[in-house]
Amino acid sequence: MKSIRTRILAILISSLAAIFLIMGVILYVQTTNIVVPLTKDLSSQIINARADEVGQWLKARIDDLKGIAEREVVMTMDVEAMKQSLKNAASTRDSIYDLLYIIDKTGNAWTTTDTLTNVADRDYFRAIFYEGKDYYVSNPLISKATNLPMFVVAYAVKDSAKKTVGIVATTIELSKLTKAFDEIKVGSDGYGVIVDSTGLVMSHPDNSLIMSLNVLDSEAKGYKGLKELGRQAITGNSGIGLITKNGGDPSFAIYTPIANSPGWSLFLIVSEKFLMTASNSLVIFVVIIIIGSLGVVSVISIILGNYIAKPIKVVDAGVKQISEGDYTVSVPESFLKRKDEFGNLGRSVLKMIESIRSSMMKINDAALKIDTAASNLASVSEESSATSEE
Repeated sequence: MKSIRTRILAILISSLAAIFLIMGVILYVQTTNIVVPLTKDLSSQIINARADEVGQWLKARIDDLKGIAEREVVMTMDVEAMKQSLKNAASTRDSIYDLLYIIDKTGNAWTTTDTLTNVADRDYFRAIFYEGKDYYVSNPLISKATNLPMFVVAYAVKDSAKKTVGIVATTIELSKLTKAFDEIKVGSDGYGVIVDSTGLVMSHPDNSLIMSLNVLDSEAKGYKGLKELGRQAITGNSGIGLITKNGGDPSFAIYTPIANSPGWSLFLIVSEKFLMTASNSLVIFVVIIIIGSLGVVSVISIILGNYIAKPIKVVDAGVKQISEGDYTVSVPESFLKRKDEFGNLGRSVLKMIESIRSSMMKINDAALKIDTAASNLASVSEESSATSEE
């Protein structure tokens, strides 16, 4: 038979466990629905801010070349006259620029390393001379001068009549772009990736993927979901989606276009685990609180059960003694002094005992009287019998 203490403990713990479980599920769902979107939104704000930084960095290069192109000595397109001026400009910018070069109408180019080459087949040459653009930022390519992967920033040189007479340009190695923005991170494993307008990776923490991975062909490299996101990115859209590599853990890819670029996009890759970290940590914290609360409730239930069961046990023992014919049982004074229902019960039991004692005493007295009367009657009867015989 279960004791009252055991029943109280079982009822309280099971009830609270059910309540806490429901609260935990609701909290997890609400946390996931609130924290994860907030983290995504924060990540989107971060990538937009960093994309703006890249865009401003490019604009600074464009404005710098504009200033060089508008120098009077450069506007003359006299290479011999401008050589020293360009070399001085290149030496003060060598932390960013690989070299500076001036290009004439035929595509012949002189570089600040005194190298001669022809770039008439380059997109930036055609864009400025044939399409009338003032400046051009190229997609990544292999430099004819250094044979390294780089991109070109070019600006039109115009004469006093505002007619394009040449181009001043610079090459910037992709490694410098990677170095400038390889700190784009969210969490412990988030990182930034820059792709050009064709989907080719320009900047990546893994150097082996630079100029070798195209997001439009990423399925062949084991990426799932990146191809479709790449299609959206190269059309100038922003968005977010899930990607996986070789069946591994999923990650969110957040992408946005880069201003002042020829269709480049910045991707921020963040693991799904990171986005779930905040909600999972909160759930673990709640579970710990629930377990601790159940422990406290268990202790309280035991104390409460003892508080209730102890006086009941006293009453139960007393009633058993009475049922066995022992009317000497007494109720503890501490029990009788209680001001609650148990005190009332104890006092009622005491009255019952006293009442039974009184009744038993009366019964005993009556029995004695009956015995006496019976004895007297027997004596009278004997005397009557003796008289009759005489």
